[in-house]
Amino acid sequence: MYLMYEKFVNTKSSRWKAYIDLLPSNHDTPLFYTDAELRMLTGTGILEKVQHERARLRQKFQSSKDVILRYMSEDVWPSEALTYANYLWAIGILHTRMIWWEGEPHLVPMLDMINCAETKSGRGGATLRVHSTQRENNFAVTFASTSFAKNEEIFENYGQHNPYYFYSHGFVLLPNSKDCANINLPRITDPALQQLAQHYHVFREEEFCVSPTTGESRMGDLMALLRAMSLTQKQLTHYTGRAAPRLNLNEPLDKAHHRRSGAKLLEICQEHLQKFDTTPQEDLEWLEAQRNEQGRDTKPFREVQIVTYRLSQKKILMQLVQWADKFARKKKKKE
Repeated sequence: MYLMYEKFVNTKSSRWKAYIDLLPSNHDTPLFYTDAELRMLTGTGILEKVQHERARLRQKFQSSKDVILRYMSEDVWPSEALTYANYLWAIGILHTRMIWWEGEPHLVPMLDMINCAETKSGRGGATLRVHSTQRENNFAVTFASTSFAKNEEIFENYGQHNPYYFYSHGFVLLPNSKDCANINLPRITDPALQQLAQHYHVFREEEFCVSPTTGESRMGDLMALLRAMSLTQKQLTHYTGRAAPRLNLNEPLDKAHHRRSGAKLLEICQEHLQKFDTTPQEDLEWLEAQRNEQGRDTKPFREVQIVTYRLSQKKILMQLVQWADKFARKKKKKE
């Protein structure tokens, strides 16, 4: 609300005017997509997330608006500036430009204009370490991880996966060593399984970003939950009864349990792939067809990022399918 006020009410006399004047007027994150653009994301789960977020933000805005109208007069905050569109603009600025330290987000003029890359200049140069910002007195201090020549663009490694980049910033970073695919699990309804999952803290959320090749993904957490979901009724009763023995969900109970949890992962990944309207090959052909002879994109930025994102998600899901299928069959042959 403060950013809204400084931008749309205190426009000329704001102490932050020079900074605010540099901020973009539009955003390219899914929250601001058209219905047609969101339909292009069918299968990613983002449409549902955006719908939920829009409803939450509208309710939050209305609550804030009611308070402002109750305690501020029209000459302090004109109603023409107190609009949902202005509120969404400010939300977009915060979501796309916030810099974190000490567990809190901040807007930092100039520092928030540095673009993201994993390697220097994004062209296979020196790998950039993940950025780190600290407060020293009244300054936000960030050190570059490598040298940059005069007039060369400075990049930072934000250190996040593409589901985060795409939803929060509106771009996809390739290559991305931290990339993963979002897996959405059905809500657990079995009371005994709910009790077990809560007891072992393996079902704190329904979305996991995982990859069979990225060590920092949530693969371990997902597999722990799938092992819980793959217990037989007899095993479930045994581990949820009185004086039940300790259950280690970081490892399968036996080879049969291992196969069931692997089969569960395989089933979930295949279901996710079936939700997409296009195949990976169709996405790849679309991206190649829209590039000109110089290798530049000719389609709108949003559309290119959408197709690039859904293709990257499909590729990781296909890797997960191969990993789950191969690993389960390998164990079965050893028996």
